[in-house]
Amino acid sequence: MQQRSVGEVLRGFLVIVVGVLTALALEAGWQEWQDSQRGAEYLEALRSELAQNAEAAERERTRSVDLIATLVEVAALVESGEIEGRELEIAEGLIFPAQMTGSFPEVSRVVLEDLKSTGNLRLIADSNLRRTVAQAYGRMDSQLERLDLNSARVNSTLLSHLAQSGLRAAARNGDPAATGAILRGFRSDPEFSTQVRLERERLHLVDFYLSNVALFMTEAVSEIDAM
Repeated sequence: MQQRSVGEVLRGFLVIVVGVLTALALEAGWQEWQDSQRGAEYLEALRSELAQNAEAAERERTRSVDLIATLVEVAALVESGEIEGRELEIAEGLIFPAQMTGSFPEVSRVVLEDLKSTGNLRLIADSNLRRTVAQAYGRMDSQLERLDLNSARVNSTLLSHLAQSGLRAAARNGDPAATGAILRGFRSDPEFSTQVRLERERLHLVDFYLSNVALFMTEAVSEIDAM
């Protein structure tokens, strides 16, 4: 058997080393490409979730603003006594806003929680963007907690006041005469004016906190779009 020279052995060794290193480099490059693709998919999912949260908050905020306008309008009609022929409509305009005690948007945290629980948050390479997104969700939760607290604190007893007066029952029965008599009685009822004012304050709080939620979500979407 012919003995191989040292040079041939070294060349063979170098071929093996280069082959291994090339394979490792290709594998690393493939993994990096996969991570980049998954990161892009997560970003798109995050953007969608943030945008949907902003839309949900804006829908509820708009509804609270509409309810304020309705409440102001019907309360003014009650105080002026101009209720003839609109008794049931006015009663509904008082009852419906008072029933909206929750006014919470259906927001989602699914994508963010998935990123956190799987450790895939690292796939979003931009550390500033990671921080921005996390802060947006944190601020959203903070505003919703404050909404819950303050809505409960300011939440008036308008609904129970309307029920005790018999307005809810009269309106439910579709009785305009009985409904009108109760509404006319509210003109000399100072408690009615107080309850309407408190209900307006509660709905204004809903508007304020949900405006913030929509803003935080929209700002995070803008940061993703700017990448």
